[in-house]
Amino acid sequence: MVSPPKQWLIRAKPHKLELSGCTLADMHFHSKFSEDGLRGIGPILKKCRKLGVGIAITDHNTIRGSLEALKDKDAFVVPGVELTSKEGVHILAYTYSRSALLDLDRFCIKPFRHKSPMVLNVSLKELLCRLERLDCLVGAAHPYFSFTGLQTSELGVSFVKKIDFVEVLNRSSF
Repeated sequence: MVSPPKQWLIRAKPHKLELSGCTLADMHFHSKFSEDGLRGIGPILKKCRKLGVGIAITDHNTIRGSLEALKDKDAFVVPGVELTSKEGVHILAYTYSRSALLDLDRFCIKPFRHKSPMVLNVSLKELLCRLERLDCLVGAAHPYFSFTGLQTSELGVSFVKKIDFVEVLNRSSF
């Protein structure tokens, strides 16, 4: 007997939502500037314009993709980055401007560059303290993923008080 196709594996074309005064945006997307990204900024923004959505380019420990995307004045781009502490916990950070993103790079990325571009040589505690001093939103990326989520570190209430949001659904959730 042949099994029926798994419908949840088939991606339907997204329906356009009518949300007056709102913009839909993918808030966690990697470009070719990240070790696990494939696409260049041009094709990513072209697809976003076609779908009528915004994007946050959140490459691992680099703002290069986000800076390139911000040059496109016709695209809705949220400046962002995904930071990895030395414990392996991934943190998403979104800024309100290009200059704030550059401040984040100077204060939280450049001083902690490591042999591996996927990890910064800074503790989660220190990283969160530094982010707290900047004009940005901070959140836990894919918190339920076994290697890079919240369970990889001993975190308590003090951690939760230092973040603004928790990503609840992404490809590592399945």
